[in-house]
Amino acid sequence: MPDPKLKTAMEEVKVVLAKHDIAGVVLLASQTHTEYLYEFSTSWSCAKIEGDQLHIKAKREHFPSKEAHVKCVTETVGMLAGFGDVMAQALDAMTRVLRALGQQFEIAHQSRHEPPHPTQ
Repeated sequence: MPDPKLKTAMEEVKVVLAKHDIAGVVLLASQTHTEYLYEFSTSWSCAKIEGDQLHIKAKREHFPSKEAHVKCVTETVGMLAGFGDVMAQALDAMTRVLRALGQQFEIAHQSRHEPPHPTQ
């Protein structure tokens, strides 16, 4: 069951992103849960998330001019590549921290995206 506090906070984050017409990759955590958001649907992006799928509307025919097409695709690719770079750095940093902690403490964590660990 999701943490209602995180759901409420994420709804507030969505309002801020929309207000400023910015994309975001947002991670929130409470003591027991995490909540995440990928928001790519801006006025300047041709990327949109629908359900669990990323759609990119980038055919030339979808734009009023070649320049508008190139601009939108370039800005969308820049956004996605930038997020990918930062997320890769964050994963590396978190992995190093967790390995260091794992040398000092027993760490038990189960992600909702992983199957349950078998009981030994």
